[in-house]
Amino acid sequence: MNLTRRDIRRRALAYAGESDKTSYYQGAVDDWIDDALQEMQAGMDGVEDTWTVVTVAGMRAYLLPDGFLRPKLVLFNGEAIPEIQLEAQDFYSGGNSDPAWYTIWGWPLPSILLGPQPPASAKTLTVYHHRAPLRLVSDDSVPELPGPFQPSLSFYAAAQIKLSDEDPQTADLMMRQFNQSRLEFRRFMVDNSRSNYQQVLRIEDY
Repeated sequence: MNLTRRDIRRRALAYAGESDKTSYYQGAVDDWIDDALQEMQAGMDGVEDTWTVVTVAGMRAYLLPDGFLRPKLVLFNGEAIPEIQLEAQDFYSGGNSDPAWYTIWGWPLPSILLGPQPPASAKTLTVYHHRAPLRLVSDDSVPELPGPFQPSLSFYAAAQIKLSDEDPQTADLMMRQFNQSRLEFRRFMVDNSRSNYQQVLRIEDY
């Protein structure tokens, strides 16, 4: 069963023994829940997603979506194009052919740069990519995390509450719970990736 931000906040306040202070802590707890979600996926591939845009003739750069981490596969008009390291001469290269390469440029708001620049409009650029989990925007939002690991976000938020209450010992206990869940989540993701890889091998053998 999935938990909403409301559910996670309620649990965090209960773990911290502060269920009667919902209105006092609500904004801070919501921020800590988002922080916990980012911490759970830190150093990992994050969430797999697809982003598509219609290109414009002569327009080389396209701003990538929020939370973009790294590309997995880029298609221009249905054809895969490779990533290159950007050089000055590449950036200014022209021509009347469709883009033959791309590079990622800029931070914290990265763009994808195409080369040569698209000679015609209304062609499709598709980016399969990894991104950070989205922040929770409402009390009904569900974190982008498998259901069994969603309760761990409450432990992180509870730890922050106890730190603000100057109770480091209880905060440490809560963070140990969170870190244990994070370790289990990473094992789960590694096992899941290995399983998917083995399925691909079986299909190729077949």
